[in-house]
Amino acid sequence: TFREAIEIYTKQITSELLASDKLFAHKGSDCLCPKCKTGRMQFYGKVVRCDNDACGLPVFRIKAGKTLSDAEITELLTQGRTGVIKGFNSKQGKAFSAVVAFDAEFNTVFEFPEMKNEPRKLKKRK
Repeated sequence: TFREAIEIYTKQITSELLASDKLFAHKGSDCLCPKCKTGRMQFYGKVVRCDNDACGLPVFRIKAGKTLSDAEITELLTQGRTGVIKGFNSKQGKAFSAVVAFDAEFNTVFEFPEMKNEPRKLKKRK
C-alpha cells in the first residue's frame, strides 16, 4: 500500500514538473508515440516523452556521451531506428558508430553496422 502511494505521488509530481514550462520548456510534435500509438511525443531538453499519461514513454537524448538531434530522435520515433550515427564514446573512452533502435519493450539499444572486413592488400616492397 505504501509503495503504491509513493508511485502515485511520484507520477503526479513528475507530470506537474514536466508540464511546467518555466522549468522545462518543450515543443510538441506531430510524432505519434511508437508504443501507445495515441499520444504525441513532446521534445524537452534531455528527454522526449509521450504526452499520454498512461504511457509516458521516455526517450533520453544522451546516449554514450552524445546528444541525439531532433532529426535523429524523429527518425527513431517514426522508423524505429536511426541511420548510422558517429561520435558515441564507449566506457573505455573509444569512439564508435552505431544505429540507435528500439527493442521489443521500446528501450533504446545500439545496433552495430557490419564491418567491411576485407583483407588489406599488402604491397610488396622491392
